[in-house]
Amino acid sequence: MTSTLYDTAAELSATAADLAAAIDTDEPTYDLACRAANLLADLNAGLCIGVPPEPADLRHIARQLHRELRANRRHAITDASQLDVQALCVAEEAGELVGAYRRYAGKARRTGTRRELEDEIADVLIVTAMFAERAGIDLDAALTAKLAVIYSRGWREEDTIVTAAMVPACPLGEVAQAAREHEASRDRMHRAVASARMAKVPVAAIARAAGVSRETVYTWSLGSPASLAGTQ
Repeated sequence: MTSTLYDTAAELSATAADLAAAIDTDEPTYDLACRAANLLADLNAGLCIGVPPEPADLRHIARQLHRELRANRRHAITDASQLDVQALCVAEEAGELVGAYRRYAGKARRTGTRRELEDEIADVLIVTAMFAERAGIDLDAALTAKLAVIYSRGWREEDTIVTAAMVPACPLGEVAQAAREHEASRDRMHRAVASARMAKVPVAAIARAAGVSRETVYTWSLGSPASLAGTQ
């Protein structure tokens, strides 16, 4: 088998060279082109390499990949488990797309290229189309139905105008009172924390009692001028 594939590859190489020479000298190329195409098909078949369909036909791509992967998968893998794996692949590729975008946009530690971003977008589309194929979802019908919903929504979101009827009644006096109570509560907390710190109470114990982090306790212990004055 190996020697046959080698002979086919060697013949394809020689035929390709003859074809290139014929193109260069304006000689007839039809027979050579057909011979090269047939040799390439034989080589692909011997190596179990499928010929990819047109790039725009995602559903065709998904069906072909599904058939080839299904034919070559391990016996322990079932259709149900493969669907689970495919769903995880969609999530994984989506995450890689976000990472590629962050690198491309300069939002990550290292930079990325536009080609990397394009590759990840293609991966997301392919694995999503394969998930649809394995789940028995008609991708064209699903897209058509969803686009119909999207187009029916319109494109402009109306500005939301807040009216008095939309806001619960709350007199300004209540707002002012709430603000004063909040300020007084904050000052009491600062004074209490400062007093506890002066009494050598551990920061961890203060944090647990207040339900806050140690960093917050350190911030509170600094206090405001009013709270500091109250501890002197």
